[in-house]
Amino acid sequence: MVRKGTGNLTAEAIIDGLRSGNSFVANGQLIDRLAFVVCASNPGLPRNANKALIEKAASNAVASNGEVRIDGCATMGEKLIVRPGTDLFVTVSLRDPQGTNASPYSFPNPSLKLVNITQPLNAPVLDHVDVIGGNVTGYIDPNDQGAYAPPVTAADFPAKIFNPSTKIQKTFNSTNWTASADGTRTMTYRVPAVKASQYFRLRGTNLPASVPFETDADGNPLNDYLASPVDQTVAGNVPCTDAGCPAHMRTIAGVKYSSFDVVAWADLWFYSNPVYVEVLGSSKVAGVK
Repeated sequence: MVRKGTGNLTAEAIIDGLRSGNSFVANGQLIDRLAFVVCASNPGLPRNANKALIEKAASNAVASNGEVRIDGCATMGEKLIVRPGTDLFVTVSLRDPQGTNASPYSFPNPSLKLVNITQPLNAPVLDHVDVIGGNVTGYIDPNDQGAYAPPVTAADFPAKIFNPSTKIQKTFNSTNWTASADGTRTMTYRVPAVKASQYFRLRGTNLPASVPFETDADGNPLNDYLASPVDQTVAGNVPCTDAGCPAHMRTIAGVKYSSFDVVAWADLWFYSNPVYVEVLGSSKVAGVK
């Protein structure tokens, strides 16, 4: 979904929005609105007042399906330039739409039933949001064949394209975000005294961590080719035992297993584009305004 401009959604406007980087993608209408900003702390305001001001701007943007435009803040596809030692606020407000999506199935999500959660397949609920970030370590020349040549195996990946600083910085869920009745969820992660140029991005899902065949213990998605074997003679990983499970599912020894269309509605994610922070005297963030 493009988050740029408020005019008509012409083809040109959509392409311009994608080019801006101010966009996110969501599966199965897991979320339908997002305001995501990184802001420099205002030294003239107490910390809580600063946080409240940014969160209010973000939640207002979600309510109006607009944007946050505050001096000292950057949104997706943009960079914020700050002095070393600046405190940052990474603020997210989004809407988990209420009701049902376009899924033709209303039986309980078979993947979630593996962890004793009963949730209709056509009424997904956002389980958590991860703030992922890492340092910007410098520009890689597009002509660097060693960096961009397709690897044959994982061992062939050049070390320079791995970023060991990248990790899940913060996870938000119903225990630490602010929730509204209309499905709006607002959250803030404070980063004190930044020293290095870095980036932040978001991902969220309807699946908690440690769902068999779906997510690992840290909530990372598992590879589909490992979770859903193509060999039709092998029992699938996720059984579907409800009466509404469709007839076209593979049935082995009297047990139905999730077909690819059901898997697509069961395993939903959203991803944002990154927001960059350039710290003066640290690595330059190239190619971003």
